[in-house]
Parts: sequence; C-alpha cells; structure tokens
Amino acid sequence: MATLKKSEVSTAAWENCEGRLGELRAEMSQTQSEPTYEEAFARLEEILAALENGDLPLEETLSLYELGATLAAYCTRKLDEAELRVRQWQPNDETVPLEEWQES
Repeated sequence: MATLKKSEVSTAAWENCEGRLGELRAEMSQTQSEPTYEEAFARLEEILAALENGDLPLEETLSLYELGATLAAYCTRKLDEAELRVRQWQPNDETVPLEEWQES
C-alpha cells in the first residue's frame, strides 16, 4: 500500500484528513481519545472489504473511501512514530533494513 506523507498533499487536504480522524476517534470509542493502531487497521480492513464488494451506493462508497484514506494516513503516522522510537534506541539514529534483521 502506498503511504501518504504530509509533504505530498496540500495543507487543506491534510487538515481534512485530521478532521476525519477526529470523527473516527469519536465513532470508534467514547472512552478512548485515540484509536489504537490495531483498531484503526481492523477498521481499515473492514472498509476495504466493503469497497471491494462493490455493491454500495456512490455516496457511501465515497464516504468509506475518504475514511479509509484517513485511516491509512493515521496507521502510517503511527508506524512512523514507532520507527522514530526504534531509531532512538539505535546508535547514530540508524535502523537495520528489514531484510537484514533476524530474531535472536
């Protein structure tokens, strides 16, 4: 899946994504201020399955697509934050490429 970076979209589009994320937060849980990565990813998978089914009305399809794009951006951001945390543990702010990484 292609990742969306803030530098690749207009400020208005990014703010729209942030606004949609706020709506998602309210929708997913009244007790949590922000969905977990796992919750957001699970919801994204549900949306993808619904869109792939192809029998939704146009407006609902567009709404789900927008929410899916917002969730994808949110999940990407959470993964970027996790990578930053890992980089803080690595010498010289480097990471080991996944291909070279092995479990001990």
